[in-house]
Amino acid sequence: MMIKIPFTFLIQQQKKMEGPQVPLLLNQETSHDFDNTTTIIEEIKRQLRLAVPLIAVNILQYCLQVISIMFVGHLGELSLSGASMATSFASVTGFSVLLGMGSALETLCGQAYGAKQHHMLGIYTQRAMLVLLSLSILLLLIWFNTSTILIACGQDRDISNEAGQFNRWMIPGLFAYGILQCLNRFLQTQNIVMPMMLTSGFTALSHILICWIFVFKIGLGSKGAALANAISYWINVFLLAGYVKFSPACRKTWTGFSKEALDDILDFIKLAIPSAVMICFEYWSFEMVVLLSGLLPNPKLETSVLSISLNTCWMVYMVSVGLGGAISTRVSNELGAGRPQGARLALHVVVIVAISVGLIIATTTILVRFVWGKLYSNEEEVIKYVAKILPLLALSDFLDGFQCVLSGAARGCGWQKLCAFINLGAYYVVGLPSSVLFAFVFDTGGLGLWMGIICALLVQNVALIAINICTNWDKEGLLVKEKLLEENNIEVRDEEVKWDVIWMEIKRIGYLAGPMASVTLSQYLLQVISMMMVGHLGQLYLSSTAIAVSLATVTGLTLLLGMASALETLCGQAYGAKQYKKIGTQTYTAIFSLFIVCIPLSMLWIYIGRLLVFIGQDPHISHEAGRFIMCLIPTLFGTAALQPLVRYYLMQSMILPLIISSCVTIAIHVPLCWLLVYHTSFKNIGAAFAMDISIWLNVTILASYMSLEGWSFEFIVLLSGLLPNPELETSVFLNTIATLYSIPYGLSSAVSTRVSNELGAGNPQRARISVFTVMLLTVMEAILISATLFGFRNIFGFIYSSEMEVVNYVAKIAPLLSLSVIMDALQASLSGVARGCGWQHIGAYVNLASFYLFGIPIAILLGFWLELRGKGLWIGILCGATLQTILLSIITSFTNWKKQAEMAKERLLEVK
Repeated sequence: MMIKIPFTFLIQQQKKMEGPQVPLLLNQETSHDFDNTTTIIEEIKRQLRLAVPLIAVNILQYCLQVISIMFVGHLGELSLSGASMATSFASVTGFSVLLGMGSALETLCGQAYGAKQHHMLGIYTQRAMLVLLSLSILLLLIWFNTSTILIACGQDRDISNEAGQFNRWMIPGLFAYGILQCLNRFLQTQNIVMPMMLTSGFTALSHILICWIFVFKIGLGSKGAALANAISYWINVFLLAGYVKFSPACRKTWTGFSKEALDDILDFIKLAIPSAVMICFEYWSFEMVVLLSGLLPNPKLETSVLSISLNTCWMVYMVSVGLGGAISTRVSNELGAGRPQGARLALHVVVIVAISVGLIIATTTILVRFVWGKLYSNEEEVIKYVAKILPLLALSDFLDGFQCVLSGAARGCGWQKLCAFINLGAYYVVGLPSSVLFAFVFDTGGLGLWMGIICALLVQNVALIAINICTNWDKEGLLVKEKLLEENNIEVRDEEVKWDVIWMEIKRIGYLAGPMASVTLSQYLLQVISMMMVGHLGQLYLSSTAIAVSLATVTGLTLLLGMASALETLCGQAYGAKQYKKIGTQTYTAIFSLFIVCIPLSMLWIYIGRLLVFIGQDPHISHEAGRFIMCLIPTLFGTAALQPLVRYYLMQSMILPLIISSCVTIAIHVPLCWLLVYHTSFKNIGAAFAMDISIWLNVTILASYMSLEGWSFEFIVLLSGLLPNPELETSVFLNTIATLYSIPYGLSSAVSTRVSNELGAGNPQRARISVFTVMLLTVMEAILISATLFGFRNIFGFIYSSEMEVVNYVAKIAPLLSLSVIMDALQASLSGVARGCGWQHIGAYVNLASFYLFGIPIAILLGFWLELRGKGLWIGILCGATLQTILLSIITSFTNWKKQAEMAKERLLEVK
């Protein structure tokens, strides 16, 4: 995004800064400084300080959906299927869009922060909120018609109706989600991640109680879970907003609402749209795989298992998201500070971390494959199928995590457009066609669908790796310098790569990624917990809930998440440039914009049930999914507020509010979901209400904290609804992968923050170190998680369902899940790098190619043609994730960090 700013305005803003104005000088270190062990160790420490909290934040925030799905799952098969379908639809049509657009702040805020243009972080954030709230109004219309859309897509009528009802009740959460994404990026780019982790934890804890009350005690069923989601998102938003408002840590970056937020909104949208496309292409591909699974024989089984797998994949992905956020922050900050070699070092570190984490997660996924399905269902068929597909999931997780880190670095550099093209090619040119080929032509069933996703991930990773390898970090730093030189006299510095610098970068990444992953995971766990509870009500409830949640993710939540991610660029670079005022302004803008987007999305969610029936989904599942997603409408608005708030804190490295809100929300969501699902007449709808409440609780906590202190995996759910047993295929897999994804997502956010901060500060080499550090952490995390998941595969399914069919299926698919964990971790960290550099457009192309041109086609081929059913679908996804990781790795490897720093500074100089 290129926002022009008059030179006279720069002079005025310079005079407004407190204290003596000291030019931002370049480090006087030579180019060999980064070879020092101390430098490397220091970078590792920095990234760990970012990544660990970000991972916690992502996990805790994602737990909101997971918890709701768990509660709804115990209401019965229909409720679970409807809620799952609604959640998936919401993710595709709402959450992924908001998330993607919000990620633009990783570039803007990260580089501004690195350049010490602190006031610009607030301006960027407010502008992003405005755009995301406006977009949420449009997304609301989509959510309001969720059932109609799902029926039109051939989904089961009952599940579609249930999903439509779920999303309508979750519409308020749409607005909160958009705001939350902006706040997350705002804080992340400032390395303020602990508040994010605490608020996410509080929101997640609160969501349990809220979900239980609405689902079981009040008797709203799945509607209660959707409402709980919306409430929890808003709780998180309010907590983060409160922290931003009153915290001394945000005093420089948040100076109150400003008219500047209304300026150059179109320029922000230019960066936010590629950011949204970058994320949505990947999210939507997964939802399309789920939709294709509904066309397979025994659609209830296919959709239920793929839902379990996809949820598991997303859960693991939260870790990679944390790494991606960390590297995005580090890269943008270093480039903004005029240290291109620092950005390069950060990238190297985070890549190693991402590989490590991905291997760990993949191994864990394989180990728990025989028990994982038991968490979602009591049916033996489901449990066995899950165990069969989890190995593919492990591979996809590894690839996904790797690309997430590379994408984070891209965001830090401002490469959103490039990443968008990569995702487009990876998922829609390679992934989806491969899924169709494997599932329908080769008759591999769900396994084939997932194979297509793996192919997409492979393409995506290859592209991103190529881009990063070719990156000239010195040139990136010079580009940032040109943007900021007139205002801050920032020069690009050649720094020596030392081990102590690398270690410090690891600590910084961990400091950001941990809370961010916990926040994201806690938010997604709302869906997972809701599905788990609904799953024990029967296959129909489980399948419908899974479809509803998947659709909610595709049609709303991911949209909000994607749009809010624009704040990772805006706020991160603004914070790195010390333009603190712009951080708050951009956050407000993002929340307002996401609220507007939630309005049309909520309208779409109302007709989801009818749409599912129209597209050929099972009528019973479609009806329940429509009901469930209609009840998730409050969650839509809550997400619109929550996502900007999360970015707001994240870009400033303020992790405490995020952790608090996430922990509290997840803690409340579990008992709340249990109460609403089992002790009220709501049954599966209670899980939706619980999600609504929990989301708004999270928003409230974050907003209060601020006041007190100063789209591809989801398509798998849709495809699984077309499989022979949609009730079984829909839920567990999706929730598991999504929950685990919070860890790499935390790393992704951390590296996005670090990269954007360093690029904004004119430190390209430090940005490079951040990437290197986060990839190291990602590899370790992927290995650990995948191994654990594989080891517990025989019992994991019991968490979501009491049906042995589900438990056995989960255990059967666990090996795939473990592989997905590894790929997810890698791609997540790489995506974080992309966001930190502002490469959202590149990430979008990578995701398009990896998942829609490679992964999903393979998934369809294996799932339908080869009759591998859910396992085939997941293999396709795994293929897409692998390709995605490869592409992102290539892009990152060729990155010129000095050039990225220069570009970041040019961007900041042109921003008003």
